[in-house]
Amino acid sequence: MKKWELRVDVFVALAVLLIVGVFVSQGFGAELDTPERIGEVVALVQGSNVVYVGNMIAVDSSGLAVLASDTASLKVIGRCQATSDNTGAEYAATRTVEVKRGVFQWDNDGTFTAVHIGDLAYVSDESAVTTAALASHDIIAGLIVDLDDDGVWVDTFAIGSQGAASVTTLSASGAAVLGSTLSVAGIATFSDGIVVTDVTSAGVVTPAATNAPALISTVDAAWINVTIGSEVYVLPAYQLDD
Repeated sequence: MKKWELRVDVFVALAVLLIVGVFVSQGFGAELDTPERIGEVVALVQGSNVVYVGNMIAVDSSGLAVLASDTASLKVIGRCQATSDNTGAEYAATRTVEVKRGVFQWDNDGTFTAVHIGDLAYVSDESAVTTAALASHDIIAGLIVDLDDDGVWVDTFAIGSQGAASVTTLSASGAAVLGSTLSVAGIATFSDGIVVTDVTSAGVVTPAATNAPALISTVDAAWINVTIGSEVYVLPAYQLDD
């Protein structure tokens, strides 16, 4: 009887090993020797340009290293580690430039103060950062972690195209505040109405369209062009009293 019990134990152990082997062969729970690197310095393929040591470096829409600028589609990576001329006779399609990621001090072109610590900084040029309000293309330079009289300390880790100025779909499930202009190229649907909390000229708005009908009162009113099909309708909107 003891020999039989031992055989049962052996059979159970073999079955367990078989099941584990099936899961491992299918990639479930398998151990991996995943390659690792610190990632503080990266080598990027350089475009046909000249980059200078100490300047802010971004990649363009083709993934090539360029000097950071307020230009659409750029993504900041970090600081250039060495001057490199990849133009004219010096050009090489595979030439790379070393770029360091980290916290760097850039010139303050956006009137940043201590209250902006924790906010995003945007590219003004290859050596300066500014606010989204002053930037044209909102290219993120990084997160502001400190500032002093000499400039703004910006963390370039974990940045990229997030926070882009243009999005395909904008969804807000709760209250949303927009500090600048919202432009909608497609159709905007408001499920709970629109509340106008400010007007452009001291509570009195002149009709913007020449064919707009006369208002009974122009106080706290604004004109809204509403397009339905191919027709444009001019409607008055009034600011709600507190």
